[in-house]
Amino acid sequence: MKKFLLQSFYFIILTASLLELGSRLMMDKTYFYAIDPYKGPSALTDVSIADIYKSSPSSVDYLFIGSSRVAAGINSDQWNSIHREDNITINAGRGFFSGGSHYLALSNLLDNYPDYLKGAKVYLELPGGVIYAENFDDHLYDYYPSMSHLVLPHVSFSNFRELVARQNTLSDKANITLLYFSSFYRTFPFFKEYKGRFIDRLVKSRIQTQPKSDLANAGGIKVNSSELSQAKERALRMTEDRIKYQDEQEILTLDQLNNSIVAHLATLIRENGGEMILFEMPLHSSFQKVNQTSWARENSKVFKSWVDQEGIRIIDTSEFDISDDDFPDYWHMSITKRAEFTSFMAQRDTSDHAPSPNY
Repeated sequence: MKKFLLQSFYFIILTASLLELGSRLMMDKTYFYAIDPYKGPSALTDVSIADIYKSSPSSVDYLFIGSSRVAAGINSDQWNSIHREDNITINAGRGFFSGGSHYLALSNLLDNYPDYLKGAKVYLELPGGVIYAENFDDHLYDYYPSMSHLVLPHVSFSNFRELVARQNTLSDKANITLLYFSSFYRTFPFFKEYKGRFIDRLVKSRIQTQPKSDLANAGGIKVNSSELSQAKERALRMTEDRIKYQDEQEILTLDQLNNSIVAHLATLIRENGGEMILFEMPLHSSFQKVNQTSWARENSKVFKSWVDQEGIRIIDTSEFDISDDDFPDYWHMSITKRAEFTSFMAQRDTSDHAPSPNY
């Protein structure tokens, strides 16, 4: 019996080691490419092996950051065709990606490439009048519980220790630790998120009559037609919850915004040679309701005062022609509107822009 248990133990250790080694050799490059919006398209459709092995650019001309709405709303290639074909434009819009994660990602890039933002224009979405108003010290390491793995590419070991310390429960600490150190363990959330894309790609390779989605396949956006109704239901539930949540909240203050994530983002960008520009993000009417309450309007006024205080530009998109029909899943604008919105935004990028130092 003792010999059997010992053999079983060795077998488990050997199997686990082989799985871990296999994951590191076969999955890590693809994994860290697919989940890093600053490096890849956050999607695995039409991505080549060469794309996965590309290094991050040492500097950018234009950088778009925010949620998956940004991924849906801006076409980087089209943006470059309007400006300069040799521009480096990164669309880092990503669903389930917190403001703190964007800050960590930029800080990490600047550690490796000090000129990353030199002369760059950084466009940050403004959905409904306020963005990333959470306290920097308290919420820098926040992430969406079901998508905790998204923070991994942007956390150094010193950051990691702080990240673990911020976890509330032992299970949360264990989960984030395993994600950070075990390649095999972190493949599970990866496959969970991308299994629909793998299946779609396999099906479309066999059946060419599949209906084409009118959503951009980027930023973690789910383009499977069967998931649209679920996305719409989630949107309606979320808007109801957010309106109820407002009843318990105080109005923002300038002091709070001075210590917010958006304030630290603005400082990080400015001190490294870039300019942060806010742009109003078109929204489906269900989301607009959240921003039309008296509480939301008062917060928008305070946020606008802070923006004026900081000398940050806001691009007004109220003239952009869009309707609810242009949001197939209620969350994201369609590919057709994406092209129109990219052109609309590019027309408002009127100031001169110096080429990147790497030209």
